[in-house]
Amino acid sequence: PITDRVTEATRYRKLTAELVRRGLTSLGLSGINSAVAKDPRAISFPVDIHRDGPGHIAIVDLPYGVEASEVVARRGKLASALRLPLDQVWPEPADGHTGRLALWVGYEPASQMKQPAWPLLSSSAKVDVFKPFPLATTPRLENVDVSLMFRNYLFGGQPGSGKTFALRDLVLAAALDARTEIRGYELKGVGDFAVLEPVMTEYGNGFDDDTLA
Repeated sequence: PITDRVTEATRYRKLTAELVRRGLTSLGLSGINSAVAKDPRAISFPVDIHRDGPGHIAIVDLPYGVEASEVVARRGKLASALRLPLDQVWPEPADGHTGRLALWVGYEPASQMKQPAWPLLSSSAKVDVFKPFPLATTPRLENVDVSLMFRNYLFGGQPGSGKTFALRDLVLAAALDARTEIRGYELKGVGDFAVLEPVMTEYGNGFDDDTLA
């Protein structure tokens, strides 16, 4: 009953086996459509569709010979069939076999979800740079852990997409380990990381000869 009440307050109807089957048969995959035409039970659900965080998840056994990766590649068509925004529909392979799909549908688009507080904001938070620590979240708002040691990072994206904030988080996390020496140089020269200078062993900003040296 609690799940039903939560779902009724959202923008989409409750995720049901009927909706999932309609979505999968709209993808244009011959392996699915031919199997369902012969046997409507060719798409099966090993466990009931249930609430999973801020959404519902359906574990689906696809018809024999159809891989979950084929459905993932048609995520846009699947979202269209469910009449939902693209960033509200998240299919991925599930554990068990290559024909098992995990379809997670959020109560709202990921772009409209409120992010939980970063766990490292807690006054008791500790970081060991030799061990994973939380940096981001999945569309289900689950923590994604990353490591610093023996890793290189490259952030890319359009202006305003969060590259600087992501790198700031890495630097702040490293600063929570008292053993680190952070040497930061930003040659762009706009001072995006100047606020972090107090936690850095060295800091340089600009493309002048002294900074480059």
